[in-house]
Amino acid sequence: MAKKAQKKQQRQGQQNTGQQETQEFYEFANELGTQQKQQQKQLKQPKKMKKS
Repeated sequence: MAKKAQKKQQRQGQQNTGQQETQEFYEFANELGTQQKQQQKQLKQPKKMKKS
């Protein structure tokens, strides 16, 4: 639902679209970067298996 609303907004304000997409891309890239850093930390640490 949210994505459809976003697309409508983008159609209404085409000038905005580029900026919005760029911002979303940077946020996504940042998230990916943090995830990779966290994974690298986890890889360096000895794995502690949690028994549930």
